[in-house]
Amino acid sequence: IDIFGILMEYEVGDPGHKALDHKAAKKDESHGLLHWQLGGGDTTEHIQTHFESKMEIPPRRKAPPPLNSPSKKKDLEGKAKSHRNIKLLEDEPRSRDETPLCTITHWQDSLAKRCICVSNIVRSLSFVPGNDTEMSKHPGLVLILGKLILLHHEHPERKRAPQTYEKEEEEDKGVACSKDEWWWDCLEVLRDNTLVTLANISGQLDLSAYTESICLPILDGLLHWMVCPSAEAQDPFPTV
Repeated sequence: IDIFGILMEYEVGDPGHKALDHKAAKKDESHGLLHWQLGGGDTTEHIQTHFESKMEIPPRRKAPPPLNSPSKKKDLEGKAKSHRNIKLLEDEPRSRDETPLCTITHWQDSLAKRCICVSNIVRSLSFVPGNDTEMSKHPGLVLILGKLILLHHEHPERKRAPQTYEKEEEEDKGVACSKDEWWWDCLEVLRDNTLVTLANISGQLDLSAYTESICLPILDGLLHWMVCPSAEAQDPFPTV
C-alpha cells in the first residue's frame, strides 16, 4: 500500500486521523495482534472504538423474588382467588321441559307463524344467485341476523354435587307452559334459518363496512357455535 500510494491521504473519523497513521503502530502489540486476528484493520478499529463507546448498556433486570417472600405469596393468593371466581357452565344450554299439555293463546300462535314465514322467505331468497350481494349490503338484515344467532341461548352454571349422600329432589321447572316463554319452538326454527342465510351470503358479506354494533353479535355468535359442546351445535339442521 505504501508503494502504490493507496489510502495515503484517506482520512476516517476526526480530521488528521489517517488510516495508515504511523503513530497507531506504537500501540500495544498484544492488542494489535488480537484485533488483526479478529479480522479487523486500522479503519475497523477506529469504527469500533468510535461507536462502541456510545452504545447504551441495557438496564439489568431485577431478579425474581424468592418463593418465600411476601410479594410472591400475595401473587399466588391473587391467582388462586381468580381461579376460584371462574364459573363452570353446563354443556347443554337452558331449554324447555316437555310437558304433556301446553296451550298458547291465539295471538302467540299467530305471531310465531308470521316470524317463521318471514324467516323462511329470507332463507329461500338467499339461495338465489345474485341475491347474496344485495342481502349482504343491507345493514338492517345483517343486524337482525346477528341478534338471532344467540337469542336466548344461555348456558347455566354447573351445579356442584352435594357433600352428603342424600339425593336432593330437584324442583321440576317446566318452562314450556310459561306465559313468558312460549316461543321455544319458533326460536329454534328462526336460529336454523339464520345460520343457513349467513352461510349463503358469507361469500359477499364484508363486515368492515359496518359498525361494531352489527359486527360483534355476528362474530360472537359464529365463534360460540363453533366451540359450543351442546348436542344442538353438533347435530345437523333438522329442517335440512
